[in-house]
Amino acid sequence: MGLCVKVILVENALMFRIGIKILLEKGRNLEYIGDVQDGEELLKAIEKKTPDVVIFDGIFTPKKAVPAIKTLVSHHPSIPFLVITELKGFKNLEKYLKLGAKALIFSDATDEELLGAINMAAQGYEYYTVRIVRNISNLLHHYFERRDFEDNFFDGLSKREREVLELFAQGKSYKEISVLLNISIRTVETHKKNIMSKLKLQSTADIVKYALKYNLLHFQ
Repeated sequence: MGLCVKVILVENALMFRIGIKILLEKGRNLEYIGDVQDGEELLKAIEKKTPDVVIFDGIFTPKKAVPAIKTLVSHHPSIPFLVITELKGFKNLEKYLKLGAKALIFSDATDEELLGAINMAAQGYEYYTVRIVRNISNLLHHYFERRDFEDNFFDGLSKREREVLELFAQGKSYKEISVLLNISIRTVETHKKNIMSKLKLQSTADIVKYALKYNLLHFQ
C-alpha cells in the first residue's frame, strides 16, 4: 500500500455518497476512487483499481450491505472494510463482526474519527468506536450460555497480557494502548495475538465477550 489510501464506498443513497466523498476529501492521504451500489459493481470496480479500504453503509441499506460484504470477503478477503452503522441497528453488528469488519463506527462520528478509522483499517488494525464496545453486552449476552469459557480467567496470561486484554475490552485502540503502556503498536498487536491464542479466542468480539463474562467491563 502506498502513502495514499484508496477508498471505495458501497452505497445506494446519492446524498450519503456525496457527503462521504466530501468528508474523505478532507483527508490529505486519502483518495476517493469511486462509489458503487452493490457487490457486483464492487467487484468490477476492484478489477479496475484495487482499494485499500471499502466502506459500507449500514445505516440506510443494512440489508443490502451484508450480501455486498459477503461478496467482497468471498472474492477479496484481504481487502479490509469499514461499516458505518447506528445504535438502533445493533442487531446487525454481530453479522459485521463475524464477516470480519476491520472498523465499525456510528453515523454521528466526527470527521476525524472516520478518517482515523479508515487509516487504521488500511494499516491492518481494528477500530471499533468506544460506544459500540460499551453497549455490545446486550448483543453478546446470549453467547454466554452457548460458549464454553475457561473457568480460570487469567490462566496462562502474563501480567502485561492481562493489561492489554482489559484495555482492548474497554474499547481502547492499538494506538491508545501503546501510549498507556508505553509500548509500540506492533508489540500491542503481538500481545493480542498471544492472548487470543492462549484463551482460544477468534476475534476482538470474542475478547469483549470474554471480558464481559468475567466482569472486566463497566458500561456507561
